[in-house]
Amino acid sequence: MPSIGSQCRELRINDENQTWRLIYHIAADAVAILDVFSKEDRRDTKRSFDELQKTPCCLHKSSFGRGRKAKMNALKKVRLQRAGWVAGDAAMFLNLNPQEAQFVELKLALAAGVRQLREQRGMTQAALAKQLGSSQSRIAKIEAADRSVTVDLMMRSLLAIGATPGVIAKLIKRVETRRAA
Repeated sequence: MPSIGSQCRELRINDENQTWRLIYHIAADAVAILDVFSKEDRRDTKRSFDELQKTPCCLHKSSFGRGRKAKMNALKKVRLQRAGWVAGDAAMFLNLNPQEAQFVELKLALAAGVRQLREQRGMTQAALAKQLGSSQSRIAKIEAADRSVTVDLMMRSLLAIGATPGVIAKLIKRVETRRAA
């Protein structure tokens, strides 16, 4: 599968007669659906990826820097809304109630904290995995806030890295601060 950018993922959906591909990007505050197309042959896939890379995206890599919110190009947003598209956040896209949305934000903040602290300490995912008695792939899932990862495991990972309760509290406080903004 060709690389289409940082944090971009593909979802394959098998329909009765064909396979659909949904290319999306997950950020802390949004899920951006970049492209949806039918997978009929390799030529179509290659063409779609080439077109996706050439198209100016409303969410550009530089928008996802630390502390900066991703913003959609205003003209593109208006054009999409006129065509019937809806711009919203991840909670709206996933139809989450406020408690579910807050839980997702908490998991994302803890996952980002695990990665940030691990990198600051100069640890590899494999080293953290060994310390926890786990695997490198599991640490990758923790840092990606995979839904199979529990908050308990995230907390144990943070403590294993050397995070203090105060540091963990700051990670949680960021979620509250973002929600208030």
